[in-house]
Amino acid sequence: MKKTSFLFVLSFFCALLALPSNHAMAQDASSLSLGPQLMNEPTVTDSETIAMIFGRLTGHAPDFSAWAQQTQAYKAASPFEQSTIEQNEVQQYQSAYAALSLTAPIIVKTQVQLSSYDPTNHGFFVTNFKNSTFFPAQYKDKFYAIVPQDIADKQWLQLSNPAMVDVIEKAVSSSKDGTLPMILYLTPNSADSRPAMINGVSYWPIAVQVGKMMLFSNDNQTLLWHNYPTQDNKVRQSIMNLYQ
Repeated sequence: MKKTSFLFVLSFFCALLALPSNHAMAQDASSLSLGPQLMNEPTVTDSETIAMIFGRLTGHAPDFSAWAQQTQAYKAASPFEQSTIEQNEVQQYQSAYAALSLTAPIIVKTQVQLSSYDPTNHGFFVTNFKNSTFFPAQYKDKFYAIVPQDIADKQWLQLSNPAMVDVIEKAVSSSKDGTLPMILYLTPNSADSRPAMINGVSYWPIAVQVGKMMLFSNDNQTLLWHNYPTQDNKVRQSIMNLYQ
């Protein structure tokens, strides 16, 4: 009995010694988060949902009857059927509008241009993220400008894994225009009921905050970099100041 107990304690102690330290576990987790991962891009938010988000933020529901009358089903129907089709379409729009959650992020896809790798600060700089950056969307006859209010603070992509630096640089060099696709998760904050004229087009602005960021390969199937867990804002800002 005593021998059995001693062997159990010894086995348990050896198992504890075999466990990696907290530092080692943190390094493993970090290396995994920086390594390439095979995965398809998340589905971007469709323009109909964006139009509904605008309506919820401003407190003015869209004209669902006008939307219904622009559908292919309504246009293809006979005059006797159009009223019924319009009612059905309006009901579907109203149900989707009522179920809409403003806590869910708007997911957009954009192409980013990266600077040369900075070996001193260990990262890339997104050169085409400006204070004036916005993401356009169109639904029916309206144009929407999704405006990330903090996009200039998200220009720095921290990366210290040499293998991943090489992967990203090769992906950029193999791209036709030198850009890579990026997925952004944007939390809607507010919307302006007054349109803004941008390059001759009247846009309805939606202000958002940038959350999750994901850099993908050109085939949209490999995750090359992401910003979660959140990077140290002070470190990012100090590096950003070097590029101002």
